[in-house]
Amino acid sequence: MLVATLAFTLAACGDDDSPAGAPTTASTTNAAPETGGEPTTTSSPTPAWQLDATDANVDEAQRLIADTQTVVQRYATADDATDAGYIRINAKHLMNLDYMFDEFIMNAEHIESLVVDEAGNVIGGMYVMNLGDTLDDVPTEGGPLVIWHSHGRLCVTDAPALAPKNDAGECPAGTTAIDDLPMVHIWNEAQPNDDGTPRDAAMCGTFQYLDLPHETTIEGCSGQSAGGGNAITHEH
Repeated sequence: MLVATLAFTLAACGDDDSPAGAPTTASTTNAAPETGGEPTTTSSPTPAWQLDATDANVDEAQRLIADTQTVVQRYATADDATDAGYIRINAKHLMNLDYMFDEFIMNAEHIESLVVDEAGNVIGGMYVMNLGDTLDDVPTEGGPLVIWHSHGRLCVTDAPALAPKNDAGECPAGTTAIDDLPMVHIWNEAQPNDDGTPRDAAMCGTFQYLDLPHETTIEGCSGQSAGGGNAITHEH
C-alpha cells in the first residue's frame, strides 16, 4: 500500500467561475405571412450538448455518466467511502491511493476521487489522470462534452507520494514539481444554474451532470464550469 501525504488544492473546484462570451445560436427562417411581406428570421439558442459534439460524443458522455453514477452511488457518505479504501484529503474530496497509482484511466470501477458536501454526503466522482500526465494526454471520449481541467499545484516524492507546495508556491524539499494533473467531475444529481434551479435536460443534455465549458455562455445552462474545449487548464 502506498503511503502518501495528500493535500490536493482542490477545494476551489466548486467555485463560482462565471462563463464569458456570447451564446451559441441557431437561426431559423419562418415562412412569410399570408398578408405578404418578407420572411422573418429569428435566433434560438443551441442546446449545450450540440456544441460541436457528434452523436458518438453524446453517446460516450451519456455512457460515462451512467457508468460513473452507478459506481459512485454505492457510497452514500464519506464513511462508506472510507470503509471502501478512500481517504479524505480535504473538505471536499476523498482519494483512493490504489486507484490513483494504478494503470486504469477513466474507469468507473477505479475512480480515483469522490466528492462530498459539507454534511459528508457523496455527491459525485472525479477521474484523475496518472502522475506525469498533462492535458495533452486526456482521453478523447465525449469530445467537447467532457471538460478536463487542471490546477497545477502538486509536488511528488520518489515514493511516489503527493504533497502541497509551500506558502511561497514552491515544492518543499524532497519533492519535485509535476506537470498539471488533469481531472474531470461527474455529478450524481443535475447541477444548479446560477439562480439555484436545476439545469434543464433539454438545453443542457449531458452538462446536467458535467462541468460546463469555462468560456462559453450557454443559454439555459449556467453554474459551475471547468475549462473550454476538450482539455483546458483551469487555474484557481
